[in-house]
Amino acid sequence: MCSLLCIPYMCSHFAYPTCVHFCAYTTCVHIYAYPTCVHFCAYTTCVHICAYITCVHFCAYTTCVHICAYITCVHFCAYITCVYFCAYTTCVHIYAYPTCVHVCAYTTCVHIYAYATCVHFCAYVTCVHIYAYLTCVHFCAYVTCVHIYAYLTCVHFCAYVTCVHIYAYLTCVHFCTYITCVHICAYPTCVHICAYATCVHFCAYPTCVHICAYITCVHFCANNTCFHICAYTTCVHFCAYNTCFHICAYTTCVHFCAYPTCVHFCAYTTCVHFCAYTTCVHFCAYITCVHFCAYITCVYFCAYTTCVHICAYITCHPSSISDLQLHTTTLPVYCIIPCHFPP
Repeated sequence: MCSLLCIPYMCSHFAYPTCVHFCAYTTCVHIYAYPTCVHFCAYTTCVHICAYITCVHFCAYTTCVHICAYITCVHFCAYITCVYFCAYTTCVHIYAYPTCVHVCAYTTCVHIYAYATCVHFCAYVTCVHIYAYLTCVHFCAYVTCVHIYAYLTCVHFCAYVTCVHIYAYLTCVHFCTYITCVHICAYPTCVHICAYATCVHFCAYPTCVHICAYITCVHFCANNTCFHICAYTTCVHFCAYNTCFHICAYTTCVHFCAYPTCVHFCAYTTCVHFCAYTTCVHFCAYITCVHFCAYITCVYFCAYTTCVHICAYITCHPSSISDLQLHTTTLPVYCIIPCHFPP
């Protein structure tokens, strides 16, 4: 198997081989079934590659394996994506399925279980014990001890935060100073809590929640993309499949039907109900209630639509297509505005 080294593109007679090219200064290479090509860097004494490895630069089900100089021996298990070792690292023992382990200087020992992606330790951190399924943990100075359960992606603690107990399935939690305790349920993507917020409880599957100060409780339904809630809003309940909602202050409650694209409410608007397929709706002040039918493209008079013009103190008056045909098409926007003023 290693009889004719350093001959470019020699063919191998193993099962399903294509070609094997060896560079200089490589003493012996033992490749199992299904190799395509193996390229070793200089000054590497021994390399043992497990089954189904395509190449040291590209393994099967593996992106890249780069072995730097001065590494005496490296043993990879199946399905390893990439392992990069820096100099002056004494020993790294990696189990199946980790992606990458980068150890900085002055770190005495790192023990990583299965499914850990990466662990980066800052200086002056004595010991960190991480359970399975953790992606990354970065600790700031003056944090004495952090105990994190499974399925956490990243936890960043600010100074003077004594202890935080987070449950499973949280992506990221950023706490500001003077926050005593936060209890978050499963499946929230991101939670940003401002100062002086006592407690926030989220239901399953919200994408992003930004809560300002003095908000007592916010409940979101499933499949909502983004919600921005201003101060002094007591409670807001959204239906499914809403894209974006911006609610100004002093609005007590707003309920939307499915598939509206964007809704912006001005001050002093009590309640608005929209039907499906409304692209954009902009309301002037002091309009109590407006109901639009389906397939209205623009409330601000898009060219050659049926035309819906809401004047001050006007409820709703659509124009007909025959009214639009009375005008020439040379002007950009031309339509009959049937304003109706109350008696």
